[in-house]
Amino acid sequence: MAQDNPDTSDFDYDPVNVVNEATASGVVGGLFGDIRRTMNIPIVTSIWRALAVDPDTLTSTWRQTKIIFESNLPDSYLGELKERSVCGGKDIQNRFDFTLTAHQDIAQIQAVIESYNRSNTLNLIALSALISSKPYTSAIQTKPRDVRDIPKLTPLTEKKDIPKDVWRLVEEVNRLGTNEKKPAVATLWRHLARWPKFLEVVSAHFGTRQQTDLLMKKNLEILEASKSIGDAIRPHVACDTNIIPESALTLVKKYVTSPLQVVRMIVIGNTLEQLIKNSLLPHRASI
Repeated sequence: MAQDNPDTSDFDYDPVNVVNEATASGVVGGLFGDIRRTMNIPIVTSIWRALAVDPDTLTSTWRQTKIIFESNLPDSYLGELKERSVCGGKDIQNRFDFTLTAHQDIAQIQAVIESYNRSNTLNLIALSALISSKPYTSAIQTKPRDVRDIPKLTPLTEKKDIPKDVWRLVEEVNRLGTNEKKPAVATLWRHLARWPKFLEVVSAHFGTRQQTDLLMKKNLEILEASKSIGDAIRPHVACDTNIIPESALTLVKKYVTSPLQVVRMIVIGNTLEQLIKNSLLPHRASI
């Protein structure tokens, strides 16, 4: 077993304060680049930035997780889990009122949300496989994943540059889908702080007691589904968790099994993505 590193043993903090992706250099910067290329994403989400507190921990955890990604198995389950994560299903009839949001910003907002959804959902799948107790049996043939163009997102705003009233709005939407008074801040909401009127729409739409109950119920359903997917993948990937520090494994386990961690953003994020898609065509027709 690898040496334990106490610096990564707790995920109960504000993820905006962990290693900054934009300024990361050296070993960490190189690993962040490899994560983006391997996952075909434009941003590195909080789990990898948290592990990067110790470069050796990030290195060992990512190398074993990369084996899972290179099997293409996470991508093969991605569409299924994203669709299942939508509250109300893909034909959900609820529509957003976009009148509070500038028309030209919708495409940028959509790109941000879709990027985080891809990253978060893939992380949940691959890391659920990483911590699965199922033994390795044999590799299986998978079809090559589709290569997609990686969108260029608007920069992530530093917290110090977000006005206090907007940060209060970020904290408000961050409580959606949970009964916690102060859950760890999801980076998606900080990225969307550039468009506070859009966050107001999100808060109004999801902020009811009924919506909260639906989201929380869906969170538990997706946790169960992701465990099953992880157990299905693990026998076909020859990764070795014995070289990963125990504290990192604890961090990863909490990240993929707690309803307060990534799953809540997968559910609300994919539901939001589907709502936008269902609303976008008539919205554009009215421009």
